[in-house]
Amino acid sequence: MNETANINHSMNKQLFIDKDRLDFLLAKLNAKLKERSLKGVIDLYGGTAMLLLTRARKATKDIDATFIPTKEFREIIKEVAEEQEISPDWLNDGVKGYVSANPDIIKYKDLSNLEVNQLSPKYLLSMKILSSRTGTEDISDIKFLINHIEIKKKSELLDIFNTYYGRHGNVSALHRALSIIDEISDEMKLE
Repeated sequence: MNETANINHSMNKQLFIDKDRLDFLLAKLNAKLKERSLKGVIDLYGGTAMLLLTRARKATKDIDATFIPTKEFREIIKEVAEEQEISPDWLNDGVKGYVSANPDIIKYKDLSNLEVNQLSPKYLLSMKILSSRTGTEDISDIKFLINHIEIKKKSELLDIFNTYYGRHGNVSALHRALSIIDEISDEMKLE
């Protein structure tokens, strides 16, 4: 695989990661872990999870993830960014504040030194509802996932959300999430 053909971006250009590019970057992370005789685990969230889970997206601009070992991963992420001439935040753990106490993770792939996981459709839907932002693809992602999961009733949507975030400590985030559920249920004419 020709590295410059797969990742041909300068530091100031927007990076778009499709499935092939994602697999290439995961292989780079795996190789760096192997060089250090380390094993790692990465759980993929956000647009990357949408890309893998549903093929609803062709690409994402960065990879939202949680990863262990954290300190070593941060060093490796920086090295890959420098080698590939991409933004140092191409892989980030900013999503960690939205991770459920009851996660539903499924295996994407196992590499020699890296276990890669993704979210179940229901967990991804719930996280999208909790973390949705204006001016992003979050609302269209939520609607896509409702159709993908075949949710027909608002009560089903609420039950799924409560499975993962019913006891979330951030009251304002929960209030906003419930407002989003109400709006989308009305728009999509859920019973």
